[in-house]
Formats: sequence, structure tokens, C-alpha cells
Amino acid sequence: FLMGDLTENFSRSEFACQCGCGFDCVDAELVSNLEWLRYKVAETVGAAISIVITSGNRCLAHNHKEGGVDSSKHTKGLACDFKCLRSDNKALIDTDIVADIIDAEYPNFYGIGRYSNRLHWDMRKTKARWDSR
Repeated sequence: FLMGDLTENFSRSEFACQCGCGFDCVDAELVSNLEWLRYKVAETVGAAISIVITSGNRCLAHNHKEGGVDSSKHTKGLACDFKCLRSDNKALIDTDIVADIIDAEYPNFYGIGRYSNRLHWDMRKTKARWDSR
């Protein structure tokens, strides 16, 4: 991808490491899947939605600060933490609804972590599911 916008709805800066180091590698499959998810969640809830990336790439130092494991997909540009909000009133869409949409479409792939106010999604080729609420 070129610098700047990745797609109509996502920009490279949204995925950049939050420590300011400049690490902003983004996996094309992840961005494509987030675009698909945006459409599917909007269809399910009957309202336009936005996906807010709360944590994308992490350099090794920032990943350790966040308590991430050494093999974290965040350090390879293969993961993000995010939340879905209704565009009309900015209300958080239940993370279970969003996680269930992903799991129904990809029951045997990807890592999906459930947290109280966000989800983790990574592009591993095997199935991993966890609930940290």
C-alpha cells in the first residue's frame, strides 16, 4: 500500500504503533476483512457503523509495555484491537454481536479475542478464541 489512505474507511495512521516509533505495517487481508466486517455489522444492526482501531501495530517495546506476548500478531502488522460504534449516536455495538459475525464467517481461522469494550482480531491461519472480560 502507498502512504496515506488504505481504503475508503481506513488510513495507515490508524494502525501505527502508539508509541510514536513510526511502525505502521498493515496486512492487506486484515484491512480487507475489516471492510467486510464493517458492512456485515451495519447490515446486522440496521445502521451505519464505524470501526475504531484502538491498537494496531506495536513495536516490540510497546508490545511489552502493553503486556503482549513475544509472538503477538500486533508486532507483525497482522492484528488489531477495535470497537464498532453506531455512526448516528456513537453507541458501542455489543462485542459479542461483532465476534459472532466473524466466527460465523470464519469458524476455523483467525484469532478473535473478546474484551469488555473491544475485540482483538488477528490473521493467524488457525482458529484461536478467548474471552478476557
